[in-house]
Amino acid sequence: MAKPKSVGAQVRSAMDGPTLDHDELIGQITDREREAYARRSDAAESGAKVKDFLEETDLNSKAYAVLAAILKLVEKKDGVAKAMDVIRSLEAGLPLIKNHIAGQGSAEMDLGEPEPEKPAAPITEDDVAHFGDNDADDGDDADFDDPADDAGDFEDAAAALDEPKKSGKVIKAFAG
Repeated sequence: MAKPKSVGAQVRSAMDGPTLDHDELIGQITDREREAYARRSDAAESGAKVKDFLEETDLNSKAYAVLAAILKLVEKKDGVAKAMDVIRSLEAGLPLIKNHIAGQGSAEMDLGEPEPEKPAAPITEDDVAHFGDNDADDGDDADFDDPADDAGDFEDAAAALDEPKKSGKVIKAFAG
């Protein structure tokens, strides 16, 4: 049985992923399946071997189960084609799921270093000299709408609402 790992070793293992050898993985799956098929009653021994293998390689148990299920397909009719169909589907879907889980579809971007900020030009007296001088304000506020001027328009509009409708014509409430 494998020795328990420290927290740091567990983190490194999780970040690095499993270390697998092709022949070892295929051999482990086929040997355990063969044992399980030959002696269904002795599943505990086979399970212990799988557990040891998973601890040695850092392979996730669910991933192992998926890989074993794909390998089992080969034994069935048209098994190689079925297994390859599953593999192709996983190859297409896994990157999408991985991006979704790792950051909602946003991969790391290599944008480089930000450009340093340029200091703003100093403000001179010429820049602010015109702030206090406003010759355009001569007291004539012709562009300013006085709300009191609208009072007459409002009264006319309110009176127009009280008048009976005239032969389907639209009453203009506000002059504009």
